Amino acid sequence: MATSKRWIEINEQPIQAVKRELHEETGITNVTNIFNLDYSYKFETIKSDVKMSMMDISFGVEVPQIQSVYLSTEHELYKWCSKTEVKKYLEWKYSIFAFEKLCDVTNN
Repeated sequence: MATSKRWIEINEQPIQAVKRELHEETGITNVTNIFNLDYSYKFETIKSDVKMSMMDISFGVEVPQIQSVYLSTEHELYKWCSKTEVKKYLEWKYSIFAFEKLCDVTNN
């Protein structure tokens, strides 16, 4: 079974990885706060006809204002939305659980 690229690079701290990934995938660099949700999950997916084992590590990121987003090729679209709108867009149970943990951590 193939593996994906490393999410956290060698000698990189998780918070550094969050900032790097956020910039690489959205272009966002102005961050007010990063919330460690202490939540990760494993799943399998197929990319380019290759079955891959993946692990996502969940963090929440607060930005001071709505910013322009420049998506990497890993994503197709984005939407800034309110807390009440979020769940209608989240498709996977893992993402919904991570969002609920974010609401608990931020007391929102």
